Amino acid sequence: MTCQLAWRNEGFANAHYQYDLDLILTDASGKDHVFALEDFDNTKIMPKDAADANAVAPMLVTSHTVNLSSLTSGEYTVSVRMHKGNTPVLLALNASLKGDDGRYQIGNITVQ
Repeated sequence: MTCQLAWRNEGFANAHYQYDLDLILTDASGKDHVFALEDFDNTKIMPKDAADANAVAPMLVTSHTVNLSSLTSGEYTVSVRMHKGNTPVLLALNASLKGDDGRYQIGNITVQ
């Protein structure tokens, strides 16, 4: 499966540290299947222009290929978690999407 994630940094500073990103698929029984997105580099998500009050942050679209051959057919909840080791990185997403472990539920998929 190839997934694309669209990122914007609506702040005025770029990220100085690189963090890890996981794609997490949770099956109907609640079991997590975690895929480390090794090729992700959050330092490439550039902020908006601080000198322009009307500036919009540029969008960075990242593409990631994940092998789902170990999964059974069914419905899965899709989450992402940015982290450094065991410490989650907070993202500026709706707080209702955030889980206790720092993951953000972003959708659902069906694996066939």
